[in-house]
Order: sequence, then structure tokens, then C-alpha cells
Amino acid sequence: MAPYIPLEERRRIAELSLQGLSQRAICGLMNRSRTAVHRIIKAYCDRGGALDDEQRSGRPRATDSLTDSLIVACAVVDPFLDANEIRRELQLDVSPSTIKRRLRQAGLQGCVAAQKPHLTERQRQLRLEFARAVEDWTENEWHEVIFTDDATFSTRWDQQRRVWRPMNCRYVPHYCHSVLSSGRCAVSAWGALSKEGLGPLVRIDGPFTASAYCSLLQEVLVPYVLDGPFEDGCYLLQHDRSPIHTARSVAAVLESLAVRTLH
Repeated sequence: MAPYIPLEERRRIAELSLQGLSQRAICGLMNRSRTAVHRIIKAYCDRGGALDDEQRSGRPRATDSLTDSLIVACAVVDPFLDANEIRRELQLDVSPSTIKRRLRQAGLQGCVAAQKPHLTERQRQLRLEFARAVEDWTENEWHEVIFTDDATFSTRWDQQRRVWRPMNCRYVPHYCHSVLSSGRCAVSAWGALSKEGLGPLVRIDGPFTASAYCSLLQEVLVPYVLDGPFEDGCYLLQHDRSPIHTARSVAAVLESLAVRTLH
């Protein structure tokens, strides 16, 4: 079944065609498929300029144009609402399948939302400042960096959410799901990566504290670095700005080891 295109949009497509635009150009402007644009232009020509909905036999539509607009508007305002929630919000006496069809007909796809880490405004600003500070670095400068990070792998992941969004808008912030680190912890690990490839990968037993991080630096990172990719001791340690990494005890250890940092 071809997607339903509102009358005003059909008229706009016909106007663009009369102005001399190609069907390919109209597809790009209206975000519609080549088939849909061709069908509308052909109907306009065959019916002498008429684009109104033809009278159809069979069961009438369960919603009128106003209700269709309200359904779409509800999903645009909060794209994470599912069909049942939209039905309750608008107090509609239609099935969830009908609501899904109206949304698809309006060009909205029901997709699993892309996820992004939950960041404060301060964290966003710091990340932007970091990116601008190193945007002109050369390959040789990046070769001096050893990248490190710690992560917790959970036995449970239930933070997926579905979202109604247009095509090609997966990473538009309005349609991304902001997630916090949570879940039942299974394994915590710390690892390093340098110009020579993967470095040590260490399982963290117990809470990952500033004291535990100091031990990792002294007993794992520095021996690996000096025995491997940076025998001259000339390198930059990259780690993020988590409270553990920026603790005073960690700063003192890094200073005593003459380790330069990048974060």
C-alpha cells in the first residue's frame, strides 16, 4: 500500500513540477521517494490538475485529516511515545496499528533510537575545548599518546528505546536516547592502546577507586610503556576527567612518575 501524502504536500509537488524542477530535485526537496513523486505528477496530469482524494469504496478511514495531524504532531513533540501512549494522550478510539500507519504515511519510521552518553553542559564544553585544542595535531604528535580507559560490562542492558523519526535523522539530538551508566555489573576492566596496538587489558576486582588507579599506573601502565612503545619515557597519557582520574592522589603519583597527561 502506497504511503498517504497530505493534499497540501501533493499540491506543492505539482507546483514544483510546473516550475520546471526535475522529479529527482523534487524528491530531495520534499523528502519523498521517486515513485511517490512520479505518481502524484502523473495523477495531476491525468486528472486535469485535480489532486483531491478520490471517493473510494470499502471501509472508510478511521481518522480524518485533523486527527492525522494531531497524531503526527504528538510524535514530533515527543518522538519516544509508542502507539499506545499516543492513543491515550489523544484519547483516540482507533487501534495502535492505525496510529503506526498514519505515522509511517507522514514519513516517520519506528526505529531503535541511537544512544548517546548523558553529559552535563560543563562536560560538553570541556569536550569541545579539547577537540579544538588538538584539531591541528599531526600524525607524529598523536603517535606520542597512549590512550586508556576503564569500562564496566553489564549482564543486563534494557535501555533501548524506540523512536519515531524521519529517514536519515538517526543522530539528530532530538531523536537520540540519552543514557546513564547503569545495570548490574558483571566485569570491570581497564585497558591501554598505543601506536603499536593494544596494550595491557586488566580486569578490575572490587571498586575502581583512586587508590586502585594509582596501583594500575605504577604496576601496569608505566612498566608496559617503558618496556615497549615509549622506552625513552616521552609520551602523553590520555584519560578522561572522571573524579577517579583527577583525584589528588592520582595527580601526585603522575607527578612523581613525570607522566604528562592529556584529557
